[in-house]
Amino acid sequence: MALPRRYRLRLKKDFALVKAQGKLFQTPFFSLLVLSDLQLKNALFGFLISKRVDNKAVVRNRIRRILSEAVRLQLPGVGSGFKVIFLAKSVLKTKKMSAVFPLIERSLTEAGILKSK
Repeated sequence: MALPRRYRLRLKKDFALVKAQGKLFQTPFFSLLVLSDLQLKNALFGFLISKRVDNKAVVRNRIRRILSEAVRLQLPGVGSGFKVIFLAKSVLKTKKMSAVFPLIERSLTEAGILKSK
């Protein structure tokens, strides 16, 4: 399943705003840019996978689907009022969902987006 539309960051100006003003969190597989926006009733997530990661669109789309699915599974615990962008690193193209999922959970908790258990 895909990330529900109401949780997606879609506008180019929103991506630019988060890239300019967002706080950066680094992990071995991806970077996370987070911007707090208290006017939002949902958290919004965007995924950027550069051609530097891989030239093939198939590989980039696979990475996007893995990240999106991992975020979708975390949605019940996600707070509102955040805009988040995932910036994939080239290491991610060889990883499986089972390796990425705990790292996403940990990074979202560290960023204050996911309510800790």
